[in-house]
Amino acid sequence: MAAEHAYLYVVGTTDGPTKIGYSMAPANRLKAYQREGRKAFLAGQWPVGRRIALTAERYVHWQLREHHIRGEWFNVTQETAAKAIEAALAKSAEFDPEQRIPSLDIHGSHSRLPAGTLDRIDLALDQGANEKRSDFIRDAIERELKRRQRKT
Repeated sequence: MAAEHAYLYVVGTTDGPTKIGYSMAPANRLKAYQREGRKAFLAGQWPVGRRIALTAERYVHWQLREHHIRGEWFNVTQETAAKAIEAALAKSAEFDPEQRIPSLDIHGSHSRLPAGTLDRIDLALDQGANEKRSDFIRDAIERELKRRQRKT
């Protein structure tokens, strides 16, 4: 018999990012990360209808897009991830499984940057002010737009 639910889940690490995903068996996913040598633990799991699992996951990823690292990994606390999941579940009645939210990796702004650009940005960030990469990029775009507007 097929499982009734998929689960949105949060995998925490003791010293790093948080993974937010969906699975029919989150405990099995956790074991896979642990076999890779990661010090990970299942920080939470929430049942969600199988038809909207991917859409709900992508909505959570979209909410946390400014903290996106790569794939399903985010630079957020497990508590922040849990709040984003709960917000997604509150909106889940509105989700249309036929119109899925695009993956951040496919449509993220960094996908078209030349190799090494993100590393250069990270080196330029103001670490003392906890400046975010997304803020840096947004500010750079705004400066360039203003500069070009002055030319016209």
